[in-house]
Amino acid sequence: MTSLASGLPVLWLTSVGARSGLARTSPLLGFPLGEEMAVIGTSFGQKTTPGWVHNLEAHPDASAVYRGNEVRVVARRAESEETKLVWETAASAYPGYANYARWASHRQIRVFVLEIAEDPGFD
Repeated sequence: MTSLASGLPVLWLTSVGARSGLARTSPLLGFPLGEEMAVIGTSFGQKTTPGWVHNLEAHPDASAVYRGNEVRVVARRAESEETKLVWETAASAYPGYANYARWASHRQIRVFVLEIAEDPGFD
């Protein structure tokens, strides 16, 4: 699996489908937040919220592969200060995030923190 997209860190998130109950894997940009990782539901600024966001809201237990390490995670919505920090980190890593926020200003873009459920592995 690819771990970088144009030099940006790719995190492979496998969540349980909110309606289907089936495993769904999505390549996302992952942003370090202390010992954890954060992901942003921008969907590249599209009009609709990405499916993986709905999946995490329905079933927060998931798994993530980052830099070749797979770990079980529990997703939670980022708190306001965390959200601000993640957006700043994302915008500095890839300026397109400012566009995504503007293009999707009609909806709430959710930010999730992926807390490690067992065995630290995001080295």
